[in-house]
Amino acid sequence: FTNLSQFAIFWQLFLSLLLYFPSYLFISISFISPLLISLTSYLTPAVSPCHNSFCSIDIPCYKINS
Repeated sequence: FTNLSQFAIFWQLFLSLLLYFPSYLFISISFISPLLISLTSYLTPAVSPCHNSFCSIDIPCYKINS
């Protein structure tokens, strides 16, 4: 009988995870992706020869073969 109650608790936990995990994942993705895009836009102009289209602030183009 104790196994049955444990299984019920486990099942409730599993169902709640199934219900809540996608929303948490979506929130985290929607929060992290702008941060990642801004980070890459800040970092790539210094690394690449020229700044990319994602860059929000217009950083002067660094051309190696000028």
